[in-house]
Amino acid sequence: MRLSISNIAWDTALDEQVLQLLSRHQIDLIDVAPTKYFADIPATTNADIKRVRTWWSERGVGFAGMQSLLFGTRGLNVFGASAVQQTMLEHLRHVCAIGDGLDARCLVFGSPRNRDCSGLSAEAARQVALDFFARLGDIAVQHGVVVCLEPNPVEYGCNFLTSTREAGEFVRELAHPGIGLQLDTGAATMAGESAADMITQFAQEIAHVHLSEPRLAVLGSGATDHAEFATALRARRPELNLTIEMLVPEGNQVEAAIEAALSAAIAHYR
Repeated sequence: MRLSISNIAWDTALDEQVLQLLSRHQIDLIDVAPTKYFADIPATTNADIKRVRTWWSERGVGFAGMQSLLFGTRGLNVFGASAVQQTMLEHLRHVCAIGDGLDARCLVFGSPRNRDCSGLSAEAARQVALDFFARLGDIAVQHGVVVCLEPNPVEYGCNFLTSTREAGEFVRELAHPGIGLQLDTGAATMAGESAADMITQFAQEIAHVHLSEPRLAVLGSGATDHAEFATALRARRPELNLTIEMLVPEGNQVEAAIEAALSAAIAHYR
């Protein structure tokens, strides 16, 4: 299993220092939040994308995926009016193009506030979402990427696809080559889900994995049973990229926290 780490854990000013940590631990992939490098997503040019990809590739690092796809946007909602949905899809079209340009093939759709189905019945929400994500899947296929639907716990303010089971069943029903399931170990832990059961049941739907703790604590410092997840992933989907997703609490030493997380991930998943 190949490890990656998401750059939501550090400021881009620390890229050189993080690169040294990655090299020390023989990790050659990262995931990125696109706005960390591209402040205006729709205005991002091929030259902008090439510059970022080249900087990392010259240093031996590629891109596994992207997250925080809607960061910085306002008023976008899967369950919004038709014009809102169209604006959202156009923004995500640009995001997919960036993913393609970076060769980051797994785009994680978390965004709990952008999938607020308040006021809709469960069936109505399902139908709206099936239509929306079918259209988004078409866009993803055009750019050679997969949008990975991530379950977000209710504790994160989410009210649609809040567990691995719900997200997995939705992805299975949609059955679109451009839409996959994001397995998030922290979210599954918060939902009280069995790693073995979820990975066995949705082995074919899983397209990408976030190694995380509840509330994005530093990896290895929380309640996630990484030994259980590692055993199940190794048995069912050993070819997947596994990305550390975490935030470093304010006041903590970023490099030390990343070092600890990398060591924890290697101990369980390599």
